[in-house]
Amino acid sequence: MQKVLKRIGIGVGILIALLIVFLFGLTIFHRISLRFEQAQLIPPGYMVEVNDEMMHVYLAGENEEAPLLVFLPGQTISPPVYGFKPLYSLLVEDYRIAVVEPFGFGYSDITDVPRDIDVVIAEMREALYYLGETGPFILIPHSMGGLDALRWAQRYPEEVAGIVGINMAHPAMW
Repeated sequence: MQKVLKRIGIGVGILIALLIVFLFGLTIFHRISLRFEQAQLIPPGYMVEVNDEMMHVYLAGENEEAPLLVFLPGQTISPPVYGFKPLYSLLVEDYRIAVVEPFGFGYSDITDVPRDIDVVIAEMREALYYLGETGPFILIPHSMGGLDALRWAQRYPEEVAGIVGINMAHPAMW
């Protein structure tokens, strides 16, 4: 009986060792694949340097007389350039479109800069200014991006021609 238990123990030990080796190999393969795939990701818009990090801004539309519609993401849309596409593809013939991907969203870098609403707005404004866009803008926020839009309009009213919310959060909700 002890020989049987010993063989079972050895067999279980071998299975556990093989599982550990397999998971370790799978982890290494995953890390290598991530690096390879990261090199293949090509942002469809512009990568703009803001505070020594790279922020992605997608611009589209040729109608220079139309206002710039600036799409602002909420917390659950990633990457915003693709999440907003069903809507902005319907508007791009008549308007100019900008989808700003703040740090931590879409193709934009992840940053260590402390996040508060004024910092996020300043970074998005800087990215748009870098691309020659100075407003006035029509802000189109989704969800929590509504708080960004309201703060933007509050701090820089000359830059905001309007806000069109998509299931937009606002302070009265809390």
